[in-house]
Amino acid sequence: ANGVSLLDAVRLASASIPAGSFQRSLSTVERLIRSGRRFDEALAEHRLQTSLDRSLIRAGLRSGALPAMIAAVAERY
Repeated sequence: ANGVSLLDAVRLASASIPAGSFQRSLSTVERLIRSGRRFDEALAEHRLQTSLDRSLIRAGLRSGALPAMIAAVAERY
């Protein structure tokens, strides 16, 4: 891991992309995480990825391998 919290990573990602629906969705994901929602739940609510991607992220959360799973999802794009 690189020492950046998940919440900070979502905030940084949202701030680094052009304004639009994807940025608004990431901002909402950040707000949901702050309110106590799990990362995978927050992402699923906004359908920011495919069901396979959501499954990989959920498996990463459960197994403690979230950084590797997020990297695997990112490589698909």
